[in-house]
Parts: sequence; structure tokens; C-alpha cells
Amino acid sequence: MRMSALQQQISLRLAEIAGALSDALPESGPALYIGNMGEVLFLMYYSRYTGEDQWYDLAGARLEQIFEQIENQPTYEGAFGPGLGGTFFAIEHLVKQDFIDESARDSIAMFDDFFVKFMHLRLQKNDFDYFSGATGIGAYLLERLPFQPTLSDALEQLLTAFEQDAQPDGAGGFFWKTTFSRPDGASEINVGLTHGMLSQVLLLTRLCKAGVAPARCRTLLEGAVSFLLRQEQDAAQYYSLFPNVAGFPTTSRLGWCYGDLGIALGLYRAGQACERPDWIEKAMDIFQYTTTRRDLQRNMVKDAAFCHGACGIAQFFQRMYLETDIPAFENTHQYWTQQVLNLARPGAGIAGYLPHVAMEHIPPANTRSLLNGVSGIGLSLICADSDIPPDWDACFLLS
Repeated sequence: MRMSALQQQISLRLAEIAGALSDALPESGPALYIGNMGEVLFLMYYSRYTGEDQWYDLAGARLEQIFEQIENQPTYEGAFGPGLGGTFFAIEHLVKQDFIDESARDSIAMFDDFFVKFMHLRLQKNDFDYFSGATGIGAYLLERLPFQPTLSDALEQLLTAFEQDAQPDGAGGFFWKTTFSRPDGASEINVGLTHGMLSQVLLLTRLCKAGVAPARCRTLLEGAVSFLLRQEQDAAQYYSLFPNVAGFPTTSRLGWCYGDLGIALGLYRAGQACERPDWIEKAMDIFQYTTTRRDLQRNMVKDAAFCHGACGIAQFFQRMYLETDIPAFENTHQYWTQQVLNLARPGAGIAGYLPHVAMEHIPPANTRSLLNGVSGIGLSLICADSDIPPDWDACFLLS
């Protein structure tokens, strides 16, 4: 069957990415988001995309190296983004998708107590961050729950912490604060996904679906959604429907980390969990509006990376098209996939991709990563050019 021009572009770009990642593993940690585990995830999916065993064998060898890295570490970082929480989440995913044998679970089971303790340390600091705090660990423990039912106690303790830290807004809703983005240590109501209360909303919907204290989860969701809905601002003035920080109207980027897409997904999942068709309808309205936001400069899209770039946006729309069959979502998914390809710059980074944001804080190896580099870009392109379900996006709370 003859490939379209878009398919040809994707196939060639993926071959470049895979070829570059076949080079020796750089000095980096085993983390999923910013370390070597993202490469393993990409290579496993690329082996399924191509049907070529060499990529599966390479991914397996890389996974063995990661286990060796973990064994040789004197101390462990547990957080989801920069630590083992995301790494082990990905291993669970690879088992579920029949990439690796379920015996791999034996290698991570011994860390369950470590993660529970790590989560409690974060809760003592009221750190509910998804990337680096307790919410991300909660997402991992929930993945482990079917194989270790005693983890339900830890998850209910996380719910208790959510309840205790929820602050009423005086109008029937409530919110959680964070100090993540404030160098002065002051707290703010961050409504983003990576570091804000959207990750708590999305985790609560997963807990509810899994049957972990569903009544308590729904109560928390009712309050959080009530608060979020009151943060809507004038899109004619700000371009975005919601700000990054509650109470401070401003233009928010279009992306995974912050902005309207995360809000829409949170409302959509909460509507499903709480059987609230009005929330689902509102989510669809927001998603439909975001299909019209195609100005890269106004959307603050400067690269193709997952976190804040074009492939993360594309992934939202692919996910929503798969769940709703709304043609506008597929059209928008294709648009942003084309932008992923257009944003490649010959001779730059890997396969033309180089992270734009905060380069002084991103080590060279991170160009290969899932969050800011070509592993995330590659996974997005694989699922744009195949019938392979993009279930890997669960690690970004999209599914």
C-alpha cells in the first residue's frame, strides 16, 4: 500500500530517531521522564511499529542496563518525574502491553514500602506535585494495587491528606496550593497538570474508577471542579480560557504541562467518574475551542517536545478522538502532528529536535528523553502512523 506524504515523513523521522538512540546509552539516570527509561519505552513501541526484532532486542538490553543502574545506586530518588516512580510505572505498562514478561514485577515489588514512605515524606511537606511529589507516587501505587492489595491503605491515606489540605473558596468549592514555581517560597493555586491541582483531579478520577473510596473521591472532585469552573476567563482578551494560576488572569500556553487542554481533560474525566454530563459537555466545549487555537506563537509552542510542545498537544487530540470519534479532534491531531514534523531543524539535536525551553537547565542527554526529547516525540509519531493504541500516554495522565 502506497504511503501518503505525511506517512513518509513520519517513517523517515522515526528511522532517524531510532538510529540516533541506537548509539551507546549516555550517562543518565533510569528515570522515565528525563532519563533512560523513556528510550526503552520508545524502542519497545518502535519494534512493534516496524516488526523488526533488532529494536526489541536493543530495548531489552537497555532495560537490563537500567536495572543495573538501580542496583548500583547508593540512594534512591522516588519521584515520578525524575525518579523511580515513573520508571517502575513504565515497567508495569510494558508488562500489561505484553512487551516483557510479568516476572519483571518481582524486581520492583520489593520497593513498595520505599514508595509508601517516600509518599509520606512528601505529604509531610504538603507536596502534592505530580512530577516530584505525592500525587505522582499515588499514580504509581495505584498501578501496583491489583498485585499488592495492601497498598489500598496508603492510597486512602493520600486521600485523607487531600481532604485535610483542601482549602474552601467560600463558594462551595475548594483548592490545593503549591509552592513549586515560587522562588520566594510563597504558595499559589496552580491549576496546571504537571505541578498543579489538575494532577490531583485526574488521580482522583483514576482512584474512583479503581474503587478506592469512590464516595470520598467524588466529594473531592465536586469541590475541585466547582472551583476550577470559576476560574474561566475571557478568551477574547487572553486567548486561553483558563490561566496558569487561579486569581491571576493571563494567557496560558497550549500544552500538556499547563493550559486549557489539561482543564478540559480534568473536567471530562471528572464528569465520567461522577456521572456529570454537564461537566462532560463543558469539557467538550473547551476542547472544541482549543481546536481553533493554531497560532504557534500565541500558543507559546516553540518546539516539538511533549511537555510544552507540539507532540503533547497532538496526543491530547488523538486521545480524545479515540474516545469520542469527533472528526474535529482527528483533524486537529493531524494538524499538530504536521507541526511536530515542521518543527524539526536539520542538523539540530537528534533528528532535528532540540528542546527550546530552559536549555540551560536541560542536560544534553535530555534531548533523548520522554518529556523534553525525541523519545516522547517518537512515541507520538508512532501512534499517529499506525493502529497501535497510544496507551503509553497513561504515564502523562491522559488515559
